[in-house]
Amino acid sequence: MAKRLNLVTGACGFSGSHLVKHLLDNGERVIATDLAAAFHSERNRAIFQHIGLDFDHPNVTVIDSDMTNKGTLEALSLIHI
Repeated sequence: MAKRLNLVTGACGFSGSHLVKHLLDNGERVIATDLAAAFHSERNRAIFQHIGLDFDHPNVTVIDSDMTNKGTLEALSLIHI
């Protein structure tokens, strides 16, 4: 059975990062979206490492986006399910 494809907005926040980790631990595929700065923040990277979250995992597609800027969401329409 194929695993689901899950969209997690705010993937770098507290709830989002833990949800992404949980989904990956259960073999699910994830599209993770958040502000570009959130993915590249040294503080956030330290937190991701602490909780064991790897955004380079093969089941994760990272898309830098801003939910308030429609132009940054176009990349989501290019995802092939």
